[in-house]
Amino acid sequence: MADSINPLQWRFSAPLRRVTAALIVAAGASLLAPMALLAQPPGGGGAPIDVAPVVRGDVYDEVMLTGSVVPRRFAQVSAEVGARVAEVLVDEGDIVAEGQVLVRLRAEPTELELREAQANAAQKRAVLEELRNGARAEDLAQARADVADAEAAVALAVADERRLETLLRSQTISQSEYDKVGAQRKRAEATLARMKAILERAENGARPEEIAAAEAELAAEEARVAQLQDQVERHVVKAPFDSVIGVKHTEKGQWVRQGDPMFSLAELDVVRIEVPLPEAYFRYVQQGTEAVVSFDALPGVSETLRVSARIPLANQAARTFPVRFEFENEGYRYAPGMMARVKFELRDDAGRQALLVPKDAIVMSPDRSEMVWSVRTTDQGTQVFAERIKTGKSFHDKVEVTESNLKEGDLVVTRGNETLFPGQKIDIRRGGDSATGEDKRAPAGGTGS
Repeated sequence: MADSINPLQWRFSAPLRRVTAALIVAAGASLLAPMALLAQPPGGGGAPIDVAPVVRGDVYDEVMLTGSVVPRRFAQVSAEVGARVAEVLVDEGDIVAEGQVLVRLRAEPTELELREAQANAAQKRAVLEELRNGARAEDLAQARADVADAEAAVALAVADERRLETLLRSQTISQSEYDKVGAQRKRAEATLARMKAILERAENGARPEEIAAAEAELAAEEARVAQLQDQVERHVVKAPFDSVIGVKHTEKGQWVRQGDPMFSLAELDVVRIEVPLPEAYFRYVQQGTEAVVSFDALPGVSETLRVSARIPLANQAARTFPVRFEFENEGYRYAPGMMARVKFELRDDAGRQALLVPKDAIVMSPDRSEMVWSVRTTDQGTQVFAERIKTGKSFHDKVEVTESNLKEGDLVVTRGNETLFPGQKIDIRRGGDSATGEDKRAPAGGTGS
């Protein structure tokens, strides 16, 4: 534990230090009483001071990092086909919904090709349907009638040939006349065979290979229709998600090539804060770790957020890891590019506690050691005494005490401690609840150690 401080080692104001040094050189330690008189306020009362209790609280590292607000999603919408811009429907700053049309490109030539392909597909679909369904009843009746006519024609031709054959033997007709009747019989028989084939096909329906060929032709034409429909749709540029138009790169009448940028847009309903986390704190920050975030562009505004993602891929040069917060951006209060100041209170795994004193209570001694003035009640009244301390981590308004004679609940001077000396009578000007030692909570917030 630290020893009580020597009376010559407390901190004075610069003029009083000079006076004190001169007095000590001239008269030695016997002049302490005149020094005390110099330090007393007019009227002979105690020195006015403010006090606060020594408390016990959690020890943590207070880490302040700087990050930026970024959109959760950002996209640069480009032209999918080369064409002339026919219509621009939005402007910079417009809020658009997913699927909303932003630009229409001239698509008439492709639309005409699409109509032609659709007509061809309809024709091939009808042919296939006829093959699948087979002949209608009236077509079957007609085919049967044609076969009957052909059979009659064959019978007549055979009868004529037989009659002329008798006449040929009696040499009543010439050979050429007989040959003509034979040719007519053969033609009648060929017609009959053809009519029977037509009837058989009508009765049996189309062969499987004929149906398969018709199906393939229809599928090819439908694929062409789908391809042309896709080409037509590519002439209409739509918003990929709910967003705000940031930059417009095109106007009506402009010719754009495939891949040319048309709009830059960002989602702002939900935004992110991204901050680089030094590797020394990597193990303390997890998904769900809380932090207080403030914004330079919005003085007085802060948000308590939880880490949504800690990305375990370091920036090799800086040895930092990306940490991300994601939150609703109602009314588009936060804009991408804003600076965000992120404050973590990182506790070790053991949840260590220690004595804590206000920062304002610490006085630097002439030998650069640290001390505080503790308040005690003695037979002589309420007085102050110098206590050496050693400090550790620093918080918002308190400092960890690692070595001292202090105990929880002791009062220490926080204001008016610049000109005190050991044993001096004091007048507690302000302490309130703090002076009672009842507030035992640890601080929460402030600048890092």
